[in-house]
Amino acid sequence: MTFSEVNDKNMRRVLEITDKRSSEYVDLPAFLAKFSYPVSLELSEYIGCRAYQRGFADALEFICIMVNKYYTLIRQNSSHRVKDLIEEFIIREGDRVKAKTEILISTVKKWEVGSVEDRELANAIDEFCKMYGVGLYLTSFFLRMLLPGKFGTLDRHVINALRSLGFEVRVYDGLSYLRYNRLLEEIGRRYEVPSEIGGTRCLTPSEVDMALYQYDKERTSKQGAIHDGNKKEDRYNALFDDIIWDESMEEKTWREYGYPDMTIDDLPDGFEDIIHPEGEGDYDVDNPP
Repeated sequence: MTFSEVNDKNMRRVLEITDKRSSEYVDLPAFLAKFSYPVSLELSEYIGCRAYQRGFADALEFICIMVNKYYTLIRQNSSHRVKDLIEEFIIREGDRVKAKTEILISTVKKWEVGSVEDRELANAIDEFCKMYGVGLYLTSFFLRMLLPGKFGTLDRHVINALRSLGFEVRVYDGLSYLRYNRLLEEIGRRYEVPSEIGGTRCLTPSEVDMALYQYDKERTSKQGAIHDGNKKEDRYNALFDDIIWDESMEEKTWREYGYPDMTIDDLPDGFEDIIHPEGEGDYDVDNPP
């Protein structure tokens, strides 16, 4: 049974933005062609492919992927934040990374061939997110590097782009991430790009997320959207609530994600604190997309 189907409203928007006859058509292949990211993704893709074939990633391989996603402070000689986080990650999780990635990759392989349902993969994603400093952003990036043809990255630029196009997007756990990924897949199925082996093919979820990333960069650039650094904490809290908070919940069940009962203000620092501005997206609390 599939739990990650696209809802009717989002499906209507998919049909509208992918129809070349529509005034709302968005040429995602053109945005994909202009996509650029501050760091190269090839190394992470190589490591992810190798880990998927072997069935696990060791601590060094996982850290290589992690650093490629969160690297803002690496080139700042005056800061030791990245070094401290990586050292703490190795101390807490180093010996268990192989086992934890092995469980996730095994579940992904079963899911890929249809032998497990979305719910089981979602549970594996939630369990993986319990690792120190690892949340849905990094987990989605890891999944994307394992199987670029099946998974897209959860990114604030992409979320902003989707919302600006009229999509309903709320991502707060493994199952909602799979719904998000299914939406990327549905969008990609309606575009055709040249295939490396001749003919044409559809856009993959990872290509859709890169195209939407570029779309949002250009959209916000035209709008002159510039963050006020003095409101960073307010923006972060609002974005965190928007992504993590499920309106159907009576309370935030942090314990399910490996934390004791706490408020947003009590959350420990994690790798999201050092995400590069290019990976954050542009989120204006006063004027949300």
